Formats: sequence, structure tokens, C-alpha cells
Amino acid sequence: MTIKTIDLNCDMGEGLDTADSAMLSIVSSANVATGAHAGSLERFEDLIIQAHDKGVVCGIHPGFNDPENFGRTRLPLRPIEITALLVEQISNCDAIAVRHDINLPFLKVHGALANMAEEDSAIANAIAQAVTATGPTRALVGMSGLGQAAAAEKFGLKFIGEIFADRTYRDDGFLTPRTAPNAVIHDPLQITARVLQMIRDKAVITTSGTIIPAQIDTICVHGDTKNAVTIAADLRHALERAGLTIASPLYNGTTR
Repeated sequence: MTIKTIDLNCDMGEGLDTADSAMLSIVSSANVATGAHAGSLERFEDLIIQAHDKGVVCGIHPGFNDPENFGRTRLPLRPIEITALLVEQISNCDAIAVRHDINLPFLKVHGALANMAEEDSAIANAIAQAVTATGPTRALVGMSGLGQAAAAEKFGLKFIGEIFADRTYRDDGFLTPRTAPNAVIHDPLQITARVLQMIRDKAVITTSGTIIPAQIDTICVHGDTKNAVTIAADLRHALERAGLTIASPLYNGTTR
């Protein structure tokens, strides 16, 4: 296993306060909702302060302004509208972070918007444009080899390749839609074995067993997955037993 350090991240601020608090003692990065698809700016502020105190690196987790559907419904916005939507969310979060002298060094788009960006270069470019306009040193988190990775390269942004511990993949490298059977994995043992294999092979493993080479910098455990805290804790212990150090690739000693 040639990967020596790996980031463990979780989406937070989405209404699962107890899970959030527990996760902050497990993960090395937190993707904090902006109040659009879920949560609120007040909750954003509370969580980045908590995370900062625990040495967890925080990023902005924007999405469609569609809390009724948790940001998981595809909305027909034009690229220029997507850029404006994200610039507003990023700017609101940055204003809060500046007051507390907390760095927000990455952005990870949520839900349907993220899936659309991986498929559509115009949408991926709209997201990268929003990052460039608000903080060009901020990294973009996405799936290896797809739309956001290409957009990050085009706009000169640092890219962080993500795999999902609790989601399955199709043979084209995209996530299995949540409407499909077996899209979400709930068994901690299955999740741990699968993630260790992906790290060992430096590849995504699809439902058919196909191996797709991938840049793996961070692993996501969704906070709203059943038994998410147990999954994350078991996974962290397994990664450490395998000799991996759990740390954000963006931690530079100034966020603790």
C-alpha cells in the first residue's frame, strides 16, 4: 500500500447535530453545509468553531437552494446562474470564517449539483469559476477523472480526489443513483474491506468488480447514512491499523 496519508471527511451541518459532534472526533475534514440545501449560516458558524478547536479542517459545502429535496433534485439552472449561486454561498461563509480567523481551504459541492458537474463540463466550469472568483487558492473536491477534475485543471485549481466509503459505483465511474438498489452500503465490515481495497489498488471498485484507476486523497462517509458514526470510527481504526495516517492534505499547521 503506497498511500501513506489519507483524509477522512464527512458532510456536516445538515440537521444531524449529534452525529456532527461525534464525527468531529473521528474525521480530519468537515464539509459544512451553507444553509442552501440544508442547515443554516448559524449552524455553519458553530461547526467551524467546533472543528477548529478539534484540529479538523473545514471546507464549504454548497448546493442547490432546495432544502425541500435536500439538494438531491436536479434543477435546470444555467451555468452563469450556478456560478452566482455558489459565489453567494461562498461569500457568506467566508465572511463568517474571517470573523473567527478560520481558514476554509476547500470546497466540495453537494448532491445533485455535484453529480451534474461530474457529467457536464459547462457546470463543472461554472463551479470552478465561482471558486476562482472568491478564492483561487481554494481546492476543489471531486471524483477522479470526471468533470470537476478537468475543470480544476482548466482553471488552475488544486484538486482533491474523493472516493465514497458508503456509496457504490457504476462501470462508467459515476456513483450508482440513490434511486437504484444497493446504491448505499450500510455494513461497516463491507465498507472497510472495500475502502482498503480501493486504497491498495488506487482505484474505484464498481459493482461489477471493474477496477478504475483513481486519484484518492480523501474518503467520504456521509453523515446521514445509517450507522454513520460507527462506520466512520471503524473505518478510521482500520486505516490506522493498515499503517495510514489520517490527515487533511490541506492542513498546514495554521488551522489548529
